[in-house]
Amino acid sequence: MTHLLLQDADEEIKRAEHLLYISLKYTRTRDVMKNIIIRLIAADELAIAAILEDAESKKKIPDVPNNWQIKVQYVKKVKPNSKKHMDMYLLLKKLDDSSYTAREEFRKHITMAFNIDGKKLDVDVPLLTEYFKKTKEFIKYVEGELG
Repeated sequence: MTHLLLQDADEEIKRAEHLLYISLKYTRTRDVMKNIIIRLIAADELAIAAILEDAESKKKIPDVPNNWQIKVQYVKKVKPNSKKHMDMYLLLKKLDDSSYTAREEFRKHITMAFNIDGKKLDVDVPLLTEYFKKTKEFIKYVEGELG
């Protein structure tokens, strides 16, 4: 089952990559950027599920919780190297749940402006690319750990 979850995570990464490098190149809209964030979250959630299933089978955790916040705590506990990425995952979740304004839509420097926890955060294509690369690295890390 863990192997299937990681395969699905790879598929989500491929979809995000296509959106980032193909769709966004030709259609610079906030909808494409939002979909990239959604795909990165989906890939992370599949990797988290794989980590937790593996940890449960090895009796490192009592069971796989339903609450995503508890899942993140468990992942940080069983895979301490993933703490930084779990923080980024939580940020992506906040971005997905937050309202935003789009600036320069349909132009080269499209930006989604968020207000997260009272702080302004501008998500542009370079930052989204960084999030993509970090998520892809995390999926590879999980595959290497559970492989």
